[in-house]
Amino acid sequence: MQKLREEEEKERVRKDRLHQNYLKRKANGKQKEYEERYKARREEKKQEKLKTLKKVEYH
Repeated sequence: MQKLREEEEKERVRKDRLHQNYLKRKANGKQKEYEERYKARREEKKQEKLKTLKKVEYH
């Protein structure tokens, strides 16, 4: 039981640290730069997934 609590605490601390880093990036504009840079790539992957889903539906 103690080990489970320690693992949960460890995971919570990790999530909190990652979230704080995200907030810092967002505050200084780096997150927006990243999103703009990869927006086209994400959209391309999304369209690719939609095509494969449509192919599966017809077969």
